[in-house]
Amino acid sequence: MLSSFKARLIAGFAIVIVLTLFLASAVFALLLRDQQAEAAQQRIGGLVGPLTEAARNMELRGWTPQAMNNVFSEVAHDYGIRVLLLDGSARVIMDTDPRQTLLNDQLQLQQVPRPSRNPALQAYSAQRLTAHGDDLYFFSAGQVRRGVMDAPAGANTHSLVIAVPAADVTSAWWQLVRPISLAGLGAGIVAVVFASLFAARITNPIAQVTRASQAMARGDLSQRIDVDGDDEVGRLAQAFNHMSDQVSRTNRAMRDLLANVSHELRTPLTSIQGFSQALVDGLPGDPQEAGAVINDEADRIRLLVDDLLYLSEIESGALRLDLDPVDIDALVEGSVRRFRFQAEEAQVALV
Repeated sequence: MLSSFKARLIAGFAIVIVLTLFLASAVFALLLRDQQAEAAQQRIGGLVGPLTEAARNMELRGWTPQAMNNVFSEVAHDYGIRVLLLDGSARVIMDTDPRQTLLNDQLQLQQVPRPSRNPALQAYSAQRLTAHGDDLYFFSAGQVRRGVMDAPAGANTHSLVIAVPAADVTSAWWQLVRPISLAGLGAGIVAVVFASLFAARITNPIAQVTRASQAMARGDLSQRIDVDGDDEVGRLAQAFNHMSDQVSRTNRAMRDLLANVSHELRTPLTSIQGFSQALVDGLPGDPQEAGAVINDEADRIRLLVDDLLYLSEIESGALRLDLDPVDIDALVEGSVRRFRFQAEEAQVALV
């Protein structure tokens, strides 16, 4: 089951590679189809001359068609062909095919000599006919009716013909299928290996981002991804690192804010607690002054809460700051008044 992105990516690469190799192989085979058929005809046609010469020599030595059949049957078996011997009237007097379906048939072959690619081999003629239900190609040298052996006067002039199934010629390009398939298989394996490496280059950073995101969700904010390259995957890693830095800074700022707020709240609360305890205990001092300090500290706590709300609005971008002048003398006098009780308890003089 292709449940991972890497597996799907490799499968996609493999499909593209297989289709590409298949189409390339099909086009290559089609382009070479005619060439392979021509090469098959040249290969078989090249046997006509030597076998005709051999048959001529046998005839000159007085061999009978039966004796010649024994020799040519072995040759036909070795080369995968069918050797026929025709008399002067183009009647088949020898057929190396064990069925001998053409024996005593008269073949009307049209002679259209075709030059061989090899200058050392004589020209041959090739014709496609259907005989006794068999689709055959017939290859001969020279004129069949008149003979090609230049026998002396008074000798029986015979003609040699090679017959092969038409599929051996027209389907010769199928011989390319096996090597093309092996080459395609090897190329496909190599391509899939490189595709796997390429897919790993894409998926490994994504897997790192996934693991780092899961670690951040568990509270570990010190996560970074190794950036390799400036492509889309590399920019993804850079964006994640930037996000991680921003989250880390925000988290540190939040902790600092909580610590500062806690510290700032502790001070007025301590003053309120001290003066209120003094009022309860009936300690000497001006009650109005203690009440004023308590009221000031309560206002200070309210201002701190308002500051938190302002900070939230600032972070969201919904607040416009209005700057006002501050009376430093009044600020210092208020601070001294708030800390006077703590200072007296600690025996510290505020100046």
